[in-house]
Amino acid sequence: MNKNDSRLATISIYCLAYLIKICIPMRWRIACKNLERLYPKAEAEEIAWASYIHLSRLMYYSRNLKRSLKNKTVVVNDPEALDALLNTPRVIMFSGHLGLWEFVPFVMQQLTNNKPQNWLYKKSSVKVLDKWLYSLRQGKDIDIWDSRTELKDALKSFKKNGHLGMAADQGGGYVSNFFGIPMKFPIGAKKIVERYDIPCYFFSCMYKDGDIKIHVKRLSNDSIMESYIAQLESVIKTYPEQYYWIHRLWRV
Repeated sequence: MNKNDSRLATISIYCLAYLIKICIPMRWRIACKNLERLYPKAEAEEIAWASYIHLSRLMYYSRNLKRSLKNKTVVVNDPEALDALLNTPRVIMFSGHLGLWEFVPFVMQQLTNNKPQNWLYKKSSVKVLDKWLYSLRQGKDIDIWDSRTELKDALKSFKKNGHLGMAADQGGGYVSNFFGIPMKFPIGAKKIVERYDIPCYFFSCMYKDGDIKIHVKRLSNDSIMESYIAQLESVIKTYPEQYYWIHRLWRV
């Protein structure tokens, strides 16, 4: 943690991270196993614990995303790329399960002066969790669509106006290397880009010294998944503790 977090927030976040670790030991083992494929064991465990703190930080902020966002300074890694994105009527945005990813729709809405946002998500089988996540992500002019049952409606809304965003880094039928190891990615993302020949961007909100660091980059439509994965890896290398290693990643 850093000096920008209050003492109460720091204590709450550390306690939550510890509770998650001891209450769901399987996820801790998965995180360490994933990281040990990329780092020595001691370093892998250190990053895993830092990732738990980051996950707990996001959960702490999630009590009220809009209010939390008001207290953050937003810094952009590539202002020219962001300007190009904001000046394009319709774009497809690829994000991932990293950084402050729950903030992304709200940050985009703030940057575009409330331009309509359409975001795809995968509905959770745990009804209570899904209901909470849905209410968390929903907002004025922010529509959240289940990628498995509401894709057609999402695309109709997207065609009218706004942006279409998705986390395209876990599961699916498209196989490509992730840090040199074969992994499955959602094939639907590739199909959507092939159907709509419009600009695509990588976009993530990372936690940096108590504020938000936006990473944005134009992606190649001709090799959308490879372009996306390369950018995703680049950001993860800079912020390894801000990726969600608790999921089973390499299951090809």
